[in-house]
Amino acid sequence: MSNKILVYDTSRGFSRFIKSKFESQFEVEVINNKKDIKKHNITDFKTIFFIVNDVLDSLVFSSFYYDVSTVFLGITIKNLETRFDHYDGIININLDLTKKELLQYINNQLELQAS
Repeated sequence: MSNKILVYDTSRGFSRFIKSKFESQFEVEVINNKKDIKKHNITDFKTIFFIVNDVLDSLVFSSFYYDVSTVFLGITIKNLETRFDHYDGIININLDLTKKELLQYINNQLELQAS
C-alpha cells in the first residue's frame, strides 16, 4: 500500500478541494465518473474520500468499502445517511463545515490514522 489518496466525487467540487490541499503531500487520484472506478485497484490506496451524491453512488461505495483501510465518507443527500449505519470504521465528513474547518478535521483524522 502506498501513500496514495483516491477521491470519488461525481459533483467534482470536493475532489478539487482535496486535490488542491493534499497533492503536495500525497499522490491524489480523482474519479468523477462511476464507470471509472473499475479502472483503479482500490487496494493501492491508503485513503479514500468518497462523496455520495445519489443512490447509485451508495451502491458503488458498497462494492469496495471492505478493501480500504481509511475511508472518509461525505453524504450530500441527508436521507441516504442511514444506508451507511452498518459500516464500521468510516470517518464521516460533515460537508456543511467551512473549508478551513473541514481541512482541520481531515488533517486531524489523517494524523490519528497514521499513529
